[in-house]
Amino acid sequence: MHSPYKLMCILAHPDDESIVLGGTLAKYAEEGVEISLVVATRGERGWFGIPGC
Repeated sequence: MHSPYKLMCILAHPDDESIVLGGTLAKYAEEGVEISLVVATRGERGWFGIPGC
């Protein structure tokens, strides 16, 4: 299915789209909406896990 709509998401961090908008983006993609993601950073200053452990 094709939709005439386009959606652009502007996000601060990599993976914000999956954590915050995953379900919404999946819904619109299923409806044929063209989706573009713009991420402002590369996430190089973050860390994984529990700080101090």
